[in-house]
Amino acid sequence: MEGDDRRGMDTPQRLLIAYGTKHGATAEIAEAIGTTLRQAAFEVDVVPAGRVTSVDPYAAAAVGSAVYMGHWRSDAVHVLQRRELRERPVWLFSSG
Repeated sequence: MEGDDRRGMDTPQRLLIAYGTKHGATAEIAEAIGTTLRQAAFEVDVVPAGRVTSVDPYAAAAVGSAVYMGHWRSDAVHVLQRRELRERPVWLFSSG
């Protein structure tokens, strides 16, 4: 398929979308990202950052947070500090 970066893949890649939110807006953004990626045939888990217990099952991750007083929420920061993320592509998003 022309323009498809996943040529030759037999199974969908599993992706993690983790988010830290206070009032729910960042969760809505994370769900929208997840929906778009699912439509592109990825297997996606959208999870509150505080519930992430492992990133081992995922080929890549997107981590987002609401920003309050110039800082990310601590639960999202803790996800970013996981060693396993050093071995995967990671994208970041913020809201605030």
